Amino acid sequence: MYYWNRDNFEGLKAVGDKYSALEGYELFGKYCLQKEQGLKKQANATLNEFVTRCKNQSLAEQRMIAVELLSLGYWNREIHQLLAYPVIAFLKELLAQWVVEEPNHSIPHRWLGYINEDITSYEKALELDPTDEISLTQVVISYLKSVDFQAHHLSESILLGDMICTGQPKLDTFT
Repeated sequence: MYYWNRDNFEGLKAVGDKYSALEGYELFGKYCLQKEQGLKKQANATLNEFVTRCKNQSLAEQRMIAVELLSLGYWNREIHQLLAYPVIAFLKELLAQWVVEEPNHSIPHRWLGYINEDITSYEKALELDPTDEISLTQVVISYLKSVDFQAHHLSESILLGDMICTGQPKLDTFT
């Protein structure tokens, strides 16, 4: 039926089945099942209801929900419809507030790095917690991608960037 997007739909079904049975996540599970079935309008309404319920929770519970959902999204990237816009907007706002309130806590920095695709947030998380494997992995991947980009014209004797890899490539050295 959906062979072209199989991982996404099978993932939505599996997550939906699991989270429908978890207290506090029933609406999120229902969203996943509706999305898997192609019920977009109903799924969006359910997701909006879930976000509204999350916002009515205590700050500590909201943070636990954020960590759960972001971890779920990070480890299940093949399910590209898992974290839709209403959830992402809620999570970004919550994480930004968390960073302001607890700037020396690595967890909100890590997840801001993930949700914003921001290497500086991962680096900050790693600075605060050198054992953070997710942040370390993402920083290493970012640097390797930078080196790959800088070196992809070496066969033409062109190096994009500096000889010392210090983050993002400098395009003004292209000659």
